[in-house]
Amino acid sequence: MDAKKFLFIVVLMGLSLSCRGKSKVVRENQKEKVVPVRVTTPFRGTIEKRITLTGVIMAEPLTPVLPDVPGKFLRYTVSEGQYVKKGQTIALLDRKMPGMEYREYPVEAPTSGRVHLLNVSRGQMVSPQTPIAQIYGKPYVKLMVPGIYSGKITRGQKVKVENREGIVYYVSSIADPRSSAFEVRAWINGPIGKTVDVSVVVSRSENALLIPTSAVVGVETRSVFVVKDGIAHRRVVKIGISNEDYTEILEGLSESDTVAVLGARNLIDGMKVRVVK
Repeated sequence: MDAKKFLFIVVLMGLSLSCRGKSKVVRENQKEKVVPVRVTTPFRGTIEKRITLTGVIMAEPLTPVLPDVPGKFLRYTVSEGQYVKKGQTIALLDRKMPGMEYREYPVEAPTSGRVHLLNVSRGQMVSPQTPIAQIYGKPYVKLMVPGIYSGKITRGQKVKVENREGIVYYVSSIADPRSSAFEVRAWINGPIGKTVDVSVVVSRSENALLIPTSAVVGVETRSVFVVKDGIAHRRVVKIGISNEDYTEILEGLSESDTVAVLGARNLIDGMKVRVVK
C-alpha cells in the first residue's frame, strides 16, 4: 500500500470517529435538556367511537293521492305536513261540464298520515292516474353504512341526527354488492327528502383504562412517555378504542403510572423533564 492511499484511509477513519463522537454528544445533550411537560394518570371510564355518515330523511309508507275522476284542479284544502285521516278531503276539482250543474269534486286521502303536496297548479287537468299529493307515515332517516362496521350497529341503538336523537329500527343483513355498504334506518322527525349528518356509535367499551389521546405518540408502534423521578421513559402500549379526546389502553400502563400529555411529542427516551401545571 503506497503512502497516499494509507494517508487517505487514516483520514477517513478519523472523520468517522469524529462524527460518532459528535452524534454521541448530541444525544447526551438532548438527554440533559429539561423539557417542561404536563402529566396525568390513567383512569377508568366509558369510551365510544363514532362515525358520521350522510343520510336522507324519508317516510314509510308513501301512498300517492289520486283523483277518482278527471277534472280541472282547483285548490288544496290542507297544508304541507298536515296530519290527515283516511277519507279526509285533500283537494277540490272542477267537474263542470256542458249541460251539468257546477260542483266542486273532493279528492280524498286514501290512508291516514302526513301529507306532502305536489304543487299541482290551479286549472291543470288531472286524471285518475295523476298524483296530486303523497301521504307518508312515520318519517325516518336512511343511511348506508360501510361494510367494515357490519355487526356494530343494532336495532334499538340511538343515533344523533344533527341536534336530535333517533332510534335504529332496521339494519339490513344484506350488503350492496357494488359498495359493500348495508342499509340502516332510524326513526326521526324532519322534512322529507332532506339530507342530514348522522352520528353513529360503532364501538363502545366500559370500565376502560383511558388516557388523553394527545399522550399517545407514534404511528405503527404506539407508545407513551411515563414520567418517573424527573425522567421520561418511553413505553410501548397496545391501544383499543380511540377518539379525539381519549384512547383506551389495553396493555402497557396501569392506573398508578404518570403519563406525559402536553409536550409528549418533544420527548425522547431518558430525557429529563420538569412537570408544570
